[in-house]
Amino acid sequence: MTIDEEILKTWRKYVGKKHQKASRLDVKKSIAKAERHAKKDAAELLGLWLALLDEALHLLLILHKFTRESRESAKEKSSPAFIMLLSRACMLVVAIRKLVISGLEGAARPIGRSLMETIDLAIATLADDELGNIYFPDTIPVNHNEFWKKNVAWGKIDKRILDILNQLTLSEEQKQRIEIARNWGKEYLSEDVHSSSTSAFRAWFVPSLRHPGKLSGSLVGHVSLHSPQLLSWVIYVVYYFIAIVIRLLISDKLPLAFQGEVSDETMDSLFVAALSYQELVFKHSQDLPPPLTVPTEDDDESSDSK
Repeated sequence: MTIDEEILKTWRKYVGKKHQKASRLDVKKSIAKAERHAKKDAAELLGLWLALLDEALHLLLILHKFTRESRESAKEKSSPAFIMLLSRACMLVVAIRKLVISGLEGAARPIGRSLMETIDLAIATLADDELGNIYFPDTIPVNHNEFWKKNVAWGKIDKRILDILNQLTLSEEQKQRIEIARNWGKEYLSEDVHSSSTSAFRAWFVPSLRHPGKLSGSLVGHVSLHSPQLLSWVIYVVYYFIAIVIRLLISDKLPLAFQGEVSDETMDSLFVAALSYQELVFKHSQDLPPPLTVPTEDDDESSDSK
């Protein structure tokens, strides 16, 4: 007996004579239908955002390859924290993409919040290898709560990021734009982590991207009007993350994670991917919705040097 057969047999047992009017919903059919419609809407209405998101993932994957090659060839091994967090960032971007095109943008938002924390920690552990060793020490088990209280919570990670930005060749305007992206994630995505009434309402009635001004009562997937905004935010977060990473890579104080040898192919691929991504985001920035500040040509300077 398969599990599906067992489920139906159990259902029928409880229907009996007492609950003869009970009827089942075809959940698989409902989900498949919702996904079909959502993917069609996403392909037609989110083409720009999905294309740029895929370029963001492409860039992160090349950066991962670059970091792996560097760590494997380095004389002095760096903490694995940065490459671990970079791996998680790639996974989270893929998860956000899959959820959005399935019409589950509300479920993608808490993952967006997690992406921001992951990228914050990735930047911090890349710039400070000792922090990476504290994040992922040799001792097992790892006391995650203690690490969080000492290094992340109550604005500690914000101070670390600001200190790193102040060490790089960034203008005040560029720093402001990075903070806008980070603050938007903290303010507007945290409410989805904690199940605010706003996030619950948007699950009850999904604002439709296909039919602006209308709400969908589908509980198993409908492409939300808020999807472009979330995807734009992810695109910008990766944009600024890469700008910071490239500046650290070409700085006088080369991060330990980048001190190994990498192939010319990987090196060239990273810089071409970064330059291409920055140009594409800048070119299409006027099509990306607010509240994020549009990048300027100054940001493209982050990848001008090798």
